Amino acid sequence: MSAGRPVRAAATLAAALGIATAAISTAAEVRVEGPSAHAGAWGLEVSIGKDCVVPDELVLDGGSSPISGLHEACLELTARQAAVAGGALLRSGGVIVLGEGFSVPAGTDLTLEIVPAMGADFASVVDHSPIDETVYHAAFYLDLDALMLGVGDEIEHFTAYTASGVEVFRLTLRPDGAGGVELGLAARQDGGGWIQTAPGQEVPLSGGWSRIEVGWTAAAGAGELYVTVAGGSPTTLTALDNDAYAIETVRWGAVTGSIGASSGALRLDTFSSWR
Repeated sequence: MSAGRPVRAAATLAAALGIATAAISTAAEVRVEGPSAHAGAWGLEVSIGKDCVVPDELVLDGGSSPISGLHEACLELTARQAAVAGGALLRSGGVIVLGEGFSVPAGTDLTLEIVPAMGADFASVVDHSPIDETVYHAAFYLDLDALMLGVGDEIEHFTAYTASGVEVFRLTLRPDGAGGVELGLAARQDGGGWIQTAPGQEVPLSGGWSRIEVGWTAAAGAGELYVTVAGGSPTTLTALDNDAYAIETVRWGAVTGSIGASSGALRLDTFSSWR
């Protein structure tokens, strides 16, 4: 029996014009090295929604019939009560289960491949450059013209973490109820609770490219998180009690969320960060 090398690339990320990408190294992570330039194109595109066309779940229950050739499932594949004959490849986006009665006769080749990209919906760029920062700023360009965000869906777009992986703040894309998309802010307090933009106070995003700037400060009762779009007035969460946290890592793209009715792509470019 041989096992295919697991691949972890949680959604389609296409590098184009002005950036260099290294090999994918961990779940939903692509390292970006070198500058990008917003000049009518984009540095990175993140496709939303899986394009897997085989069944989400597949059960191979052969009985007396042998299993051979390629068999695929977007999420989970189960093989039981069958023997492999002539070689077989079982490929799944999440789980492969070899159940009771499944056998591989001597001299027969079976290959198993777990390819999470088949069943996953999210991917993001990771930036490890912050080092225990209590003051953090970033700016980037975002184009949502190719995104169709379903009613009730949302995408966690920009997220900051401590060195131990605690989520410190996040910017979330949501439908605005009128066919557009808005940006919600949320920041963690020292006690673990969250402060977020009140309904109706989200940041509207217009069509085409928008320059988004975000700033976060840790302080006892005086911390803040703000966002500006296209140089407009800031939307701010103030009086945060968040001095227990420092930022070590950020993710940018489609970090996680709920996108049952969504499809399309986020177009991203020209990321920078500073204290």
